[in-house]
Amino acid sequence: MRKSFRSVFCFAFVIAIAVLPATAQWADSPEHSLTTSDDLSCLGLSITGEDGDREISDSTGLVQDMELRNYYALVSCDILPWLSINLGGGQSELRLNVANEHSDGDTLFTTGVRANLWDYEVKDPSFFVSRLQMHLNLSYWDSEADMPNNGGTIEWNEKRAELIFSAERFVIHPGTDHTVYPYSLLLFAGPVYSNLDIDASKSLSGNNGNTLTSSIDEEEELGLIAGGDLFISFNLSLGYEARIFSSALHKVTLAYHF
Repeated sequence: MRKSFRSVFCFAFVIAIAVLPATAQWADSPEHSLTTSDDLSCLGLSITGEDGDREISDSTGLVQDMELRNYYALVSCDILPWLSINLGGGQSELRLNVANEHSDGDTLFTTGVRANLWDYEVKDPSFFVSRLQMHLNLSYWDSEADMPNNGGTIEWNEKRAELIFSAERFVIHPGTDHTVYPYSLLLFAGPVYSNLDIDASKSLSGNNGNTLTSSIDEEEELGLIAGGDLFISFNLSLGYEARIFSSALHKVTLAYHF
């Protein structure tokens, strides 16, 4: 747990260091810089924590809950007006409940793309000014960690696809005033496909250092995703998301888009 909070603090510190020089003048800094960025509107930064359960089964058919806890930072870049890519990293911890085995926190890597497929602005009636959207998220997740209880290791990766339908309700007409607080509320929901592969290895004592390896898969690949984002300002949002299969994973995100 101490490692988890330390990771979140490190992510927050890195993002603060990246953002502050663009807006603050350090007392001992030179008057001019080597380069100047006039527009960073293609970039986004976020910090996320997620926690929840997922039902899995091994080759013997044994079904159990896997508790998963991830903390990570994500950088996104709009490469086209309708397409963005993202790259991130952080820490992942998991526990297999039946065996009462848990992993040490280890590195989590993720990458993905987001494509905006459809967009429509509701302009009338004036009290319901909003934007309707549909977009597709494709992502890949990968982690490997030690299992201190049995001296083994556990590797997992996930391929995920989400088709999201969203409605964003604005306080006033979008684009007319970026100084309104809060700026808007976005609600979303849609189907999610998740393919989870887990390889667990366990040391066999007294057997010349051999290991026993087993493959574990998810019980359900299709689920539902739902949540919302409160845009505290035009650029800053606080979001919640639930991915629901036979059990649920919950995610909280603080995001800033330049």
